[in-house]
Amino acid sequence: MPSKADEIRAYALERHVRPWRRTDEKRLTVRAGDVVRGMRLRNATPNVCSALASRKFQYEAGIVLVHREGPRHSTTTTFHYEPDSTIPDRPPSPEKSSIRRLSY
Repeated sequence: MPSKADEIRAYALERHVRPWRRTDEKRLTVRAGDVVRGMRLRNATPNVCSALASRKFQYEAGIVLVHREGPRHSTTTTFHYEPDSTIPDRPPSPEKSSIRRLSY
């Protein structure tokens, strides 16, 4: 059974990272409150912020956190990512990812 952090990372990957990869935008911006509301979570903002800042999420998504803006654990905390330049410019392979696909 996936942990809550795994579910948060999977949601962010499916709802934010993958759609961003289909655009011309150089930077991805994710607001913690958007994830909290999208997943209909309660009292989970610190978990969301931790998951979005985690190296595991960055590695699985093929992105690098370049700037974190706002309070440490708040719905207004904003994460700015760019593609990880050390890997080929392609989305992560689902079979190699430890982040599971979840439906919401």
